Parts: sequence; structure tokens; C-alpha cells
Amino acid sequence: MLKHLGAVVVASALLLSTATMAQAEQISFDDAVGDKKAPGLDIVKASISNRDRAVVAKVTFRKDRRGVVSIGIMRRNKLWAAMDTKHRLSGPDSNYIRIGSAGNVRRVECDGLTSDWNRRKALLRMRMPAECLGGGNYGAIKSYVLAERWDEEKTDTDWAPRSNTENAPFRFTRWISRG
Repeated sequence: MLKHLGAVVVASALLLSTATMAQAEQISFDDAVGDKKAPGLDIVKASISNRDRAVVAKVTFRKDRRGVVSIGIMRRNKLWAAMDTKHRLSGPDSNYIRIGSAGNVRRVECDGLTSDWNRRKALLRMRMPAECLGGGNYGAIKSYVLAERWDEEKTDTDWAPRSNTENAPFRFTRWISRG
């Protein structure tokens, strides 16, 4: 009887210790098909996951087209950042991170920043290692997705989630806890 009770106590302790482990939070949102403002990528849906070791974004588009995709990231009391990819219709994409504040933006390289496209499904998956964002020293984030044309002017084609104002057409998501 004591052996059985001891096994139950150990099993309960293991269950409680694993139940308190942090889980990555994810947020997903849809965007209307055909609402793009210029020819280019049309966002259909997106999800952002704030994992312990990486920020992962998945974005589905109406059709695979060339363009620039930017996953904006806001941290509490820190400079904003964006995971960017210059998407080609064939061959590798160029990936980089922009970090900045109003009027002061710098482009930084990040080992391990990846963009994988399923061209048939027009699905982008971007992954940024945590070390690339403040050396991994951050917590919750807010995010948005912006698609731009690949031209001299980098004209915005679509963004999500949308806001209701002309001055700031996109808005950040709610805070996404880190897992």
C-alpha cells in the first residue's frame, strides 16, 4: 500500500511540475481576399507564435507573387523590429531584420533567420531565433504583417490586422506572451 501511495505522489509531482511549464502563445487573424491596395501580394491569413527560442510567423497569400513581406514586432519599452524577406518567384529570398525608432532604422543580419515558401499554397513561414532580438532578452510582443511591392518606392500592397483609420491603416495585435 505504501509503495502504491508513493508512486501516486511521485506521479502527481511530475504532473504538477510539467503543468506549470510555459507554453508559447500564438495569435491568428484573417484578412479579406482582394483588399490589397496595389498589385502584389494579397494577405489572406496569418499567425504569429512567440516561442521560447524563436518568433515564428506563418502568412498565407492569395497567390504567390514577388514582393517584400515584413513581420513587425513591438517589444515593451524597446525599439520596434521587423523580420523582412524579399521574395523572388524563383531562387532564394533575402532575409534581414530592421530595428529602429521614428527616423532611425538600421538593417541587421541575423544568423538563423529563415523564410520558407510553399509556392503552390502561397504560404510563407518565417522564423527568427530569439538571440536576434535584443540578444534574446524580451518577453511579450505585438505584431503585424505588411506586404510591399518589390520596386523603388516599396509601395504597400496589403497589411493585417487592419485598423479603422486612414492615418494608421494597420494595427498591432494584442500582446503575445513568450513561451
